[in-house]
Amino acid sequence: MRSEPLQPLIFDIHRYALDDGPGIRTTVFFKGCPLACVWCHNPEGVSATPELYYHLQKCIGCGDCAAVCKRNAITSEAGQVVIDRRRCNDCGDCTGVCPATALVIKGRYYPVDELVPTLCQDKRFFDHSGGGVTFSGGEPTLHPDYLEQVLVQLKALGIHVVLQTCGHFDWPRFHHQLLPYVDLIYFDIKAIDVHRHHQWTGRSNATILTNLARLAASAPEKLVCSVPLVDWFTAREDNVRAIAGHIGAMVGVPYRLNAYHPGAIIKNAALGKTPPAALHQQILSPADYRRIVKTFDAIVSHSRQKRDQS
Repeated sequence: MRSEPLQPLIFDIHRYALDDGPGIRTTVFFKGCPLACVWCHNPEGVSATPELYYHLQKCIGCGDCAAVCKRNAITSEAGQVVIDRRRCNDCGDCTGVCPATALVIKGRYYPVDELVPTLCQDKRFFDHSGGGVTFSGGEPTLHPDYLEQVLVQLKALGIHVVLQTCGHFDWPRFHHQLLPYVDLIYFDIKAIDVHRHHQWTGRSNATILTNLARLAASAPEKLVCSVPLVDWFTAREDNVRAIAGHIGAMVGVPYRLNAYHPGAIIKNAALGKTPPAALHQQILSPADYRRIVKTFDAIVSHSRQKRDQS
């Protein structure tokens, strides 16, 4: 078994999650992703290394953080912290003195024997609601050795597991180490056109579409296609039609359409990152969302009827 290049970091463990699979769930968010989607809802999950996160709304302007910063990366101006990200090395010294917890380091390593008991704290809610644990990110499949150890223990305890993935993973390792222990896989599809996918995410979708086809053939009962609907990007009509046709060509694979959420704008600012200006305008109206869903459903249904008749 190959050793993994980086120690897996987790930037959040969200308890009582209701949107990440069936029932009441605890969602684990890994840092590190092979894609860099311009609309990423969890920008703190893109980098695999720890990052300083500044909650502007929590800051009380005390200046304690600036006083302990050895690299002079933090100044306090008019009661507001200003971070020079070029100087900051994400050491975390400032987080230890912040009385309002406005400064935190995103990314912490959990030994397997610490993570599993943490996830099992709400097992009674999982059992009562049909819920369980969801692994998200970032991209959890970047750490198959670590994740396999966690999954083996969760399944031994009878806990339902959902895996959210961008689909860009090593198929042999995924197939042998993770797939046997996962109950549901939410598989993102952002674009079918390879050039558009590369423009939006920084990578080709060749590996992603190949892995999707492999999953549809080997474990269709575990597969759910997830389509992010981002205005001006993935929600374009030609892109929606292409994805719907692709899903319709697969036998009985369910799907879900997820509207873009503007929370990414605040998160990017907290990390000192500047997202594309157009993202501020990319919130689908309820009417547009319903129209896209209607179109998507019709195309998938037509594709499947056509396939069944052939």
